[in-house]
Amino acid sequence: RDGAKVYDEVVMPVNGDKATLSGWEMNFVKNLDFLPGPLSNLSLYFNYTSTNSEADYGDARAKSTFPGQAPSTGNLSFAYETSKLTARFSQSIADQYIVEVGEDKDEDIYYDPANRLDFSMSYNLNNKLTLFADVLNITNVPHVYFMGDASRPVEKEVYGATIKIGTNYRF
Repeated sequence: RDGAKVYDEVVMPVNGDKATLSGWEMNFVKNLDFLPGPLSNLSLYFNYTSTNSEADYGDARAKSTFPGQAPSTGNLSFAYETSKLTARFSQSIADQYIVEVGEDKDEDIYYDPANRLDFSMSYNLNNKLTLFADVLNITNVPHVYFMGDASRPVEKEVYGATIKIGTNYRF
């Protein structure tokens, strides 16, 4: 046909018929200033989010959870902070969630549950210049996507830990 491509199937995204999303979140922050001496600069941070969602795509497609919405996420951090030094060790968790909705639930693409550890530190040399160092994904947790269930992986991205070292200058 004169070099023209002929397609027998066209796939395009469409909006679903209806979706609901509800949930709750809690946060806890505690400065441990009741501890003696330098330990009084320690702090504890915690947050947790729980969501419940349902997306209706119409037609014969089964309902599912809302794409991009993990049912549970949380963070826990321990920090040490003075006027010069800040150091933080953090853990973040997230349940699996749908990334891409397929023709049916067996074709849905999910992001695997995540459990990551990070460390960050900064030191104020003066009121203008700060040195910093961040180590992200310390335990080298891969980004894993699967189709339908975890026994059918479609992508695994392994980046290793990310280390950032630098300076910040305030004008």
